Amino acid sequence: MQEYSSANTSLRQVPRLHRILVEKNLFNSINFDNGAGKFLDATEFLAENGVLNVRYDKYNLPDDINNNAKQYSGMCYTSTVANVLNVIDSETAQLRVLKNSYDMLRTGGSIFISVYEGNKSGIGKNTKKDCWQNNKRLVDYLDTVKKVFPNASIYNNMICGIKD
Repeated sequence: MQEYSSANTSLRQVPRLHRILVEKNLFNSINFDNGAGKFLDATEFLAENGVLNVRYDKYNLPDDINNNAKQYSGMCYTSTVANVLNVIDSETAQLRVLKNSYDMLRTGGSIFISVYEGNKSGIGKNTKKDCWQNNKRLVDYLDTVKKVFPNASIYNNMICGIKD
């Protein structure tokens, strides 16, 4: 269990990560949006671009939506983790998020991760009620991601990995 749920960090916007992936034509038909937040902006944006966005967010979505996502286990071509790892205060919880994405991907599926780097100090802190910010640079998450996606690397200001 995380000390901070960071549920209050959910923003009503299409994450930059999703826009970049559409621009670069890196989505296929089914995306697992891990840490999707409570708003539908990304889902609507991806639908307009021919992508089914399977939403999951332990702290922002009701159990029926999260449970419905499980029917796509092992079927998703991509998984996005947009500005999620940076609001999780423990590596153990971050690894659970990454493992969840791994399980949802089909073999050969890709994960794409973006983070908000905050002040880049590497000193995490509580930012407001029930919210956390790690203040780490993108590269600082790479070793953690490699524990689940050993082939992960940084490309175009995001971490990318493939399920073997």
